[in-house]
Amino acid sequence: MADPTPARRPAPVSDARVLQRSIPGYPSQLAEQGVAGTVVAAFDVNPEGRADRIRIVSSPHPLLSQVVTKSLEAWRFEPARDANGQGLRSAMRLPFRFVVED
Repeated sequence: MADPTPARRPAPVSDARVLQRSIPGYPSQLAEQGVAGTVVAAFDVNPEGRADRIRIVSSPHPLLSQVVTKSLEAWRFEPARDANGQGLRSAMRLPFRFVVED
């Protein structure tokens, strides 16, 4: 008979941290139109140190959502680790501000 209790994930002893990032480009047509604001992205850092399950929580424009998602796919992380040094999946949430310069 299978154990109905779900397996517990070990608690991380270190959080995920960014190792390598690329700043999302501001699409020139949106800057020219004055479209600005903050894109909030929620995602997981997998045990291999890559962003996955990227979700856009809020965004002023779909094109800004696309550039943030594409940028996050290129980021590299030190994953969260358990007491044995094993990489763990962890959740992150980051804002990306797009400001029209004068």
